Amino acid sequence: MFAEKILENVNSDSFLIHQDDLLNFTFDRNEDFCGPFREFVIGEKKKLEISAECSIWKLVDGVGEGEMKYTPGIQAADILAWATNRENTSTEGEDGKYIAYLLHQVVMSTAKEYDRKTLLHEFGQSLPNSYL
Repeated sequence: MFAEKILENVNSDSFLIHQDDLLNFTFDRNEDFCGPFREFVIGEKKKLEISAECSIWKLVDGVGEGEMKYTPGIQAADILAWATNRENTSTEGEDGKYIAYLLHQVVMSTAKEYDRKTLLHEFGQSLPNSYL
């Protein structure tokens, strides 16, 4: 719904956002990167409180943890992430090399790969130096 609103208003200078439109990131319990990502988002939002800049981080409502056994979406994302990692790190002919392709055919999902150029283009100066 939120993505549709952005696409519908791509040529507008502004559009109304409701609380239900905001982004919430949910990570599986005890993921190492959840805390650092949460702190990064909080830092970016604090910077934006004192500036008039427009940034994607203004649209983030929260970053938290869920439990895979109660949240099927986290299970699906986890197996897709595992399979994608396997595809990117396995050598030709190794078990699991092409499982990501198969899973993307049966698990309802969207994905986008980010390389350095894409990150800089989409998020620019709001990225911490460690991501560049």
